[in-house]
Amino acid sequence: VKVYETVAPAVSSLEKCTVATGKVESRDEVLIKPQISGIVDAVYKESGQLVKKVEVIARVKVIHELGQLNSAESRVRLDEINYNQGKTDFARIEKLAKDGLISSEEYEKGKVTFEQAEEEFQTAKDALDIIKEGITKKTASYSNTMIRSTIDGLILDVPIKEGNSVIM
Repeated sequence: VKVYETVAPAVSSLEKCTVATGKVESRDEVLIKPQISGIVDAVYKESGQLVKKVEVIARVKVIHELGQLNSAESRVRLDEINYNQGKTDFARIEKLAKDGLISSEEYEKGKVTFEQAEEEFQTAKDALDIIKEGITKKTASYSNTMIRSTIDGLILDVPIKEGNSVIM
């Protein structure tokens, strides 16, 4: 005895699949390079993922050169000495100006000299931060240790991995 299954009629759609061989090529391709030399610390995106402009793709850990680091530290120490001396001199000039013993021109020169020493000291500290960390405290939002996408698009290939060294 043969048993047959009965099915009620229903409306549905048919799917037709086609397999094609070939290669997908992008219309525009942008190579993204780091702006600082170092070691790739983390890779946040993979091939095939979509990215938006300025989205972080990877992070680079700065490896500083000892000669540059030593030079920058020395400059910070020298500029700190100049800044402290300028601060003392300006305090003296300020007191003399309040007592009316020096001209306003001498006071202004002393003030400018002190402000220049202060600015040079800050610049030296920023230069040291850049050599050590790749960024300064003031420009942390513009960090060049982060490799960012320059356009919206699809990542085709990530040729670097954690631990790879990259150069500017």
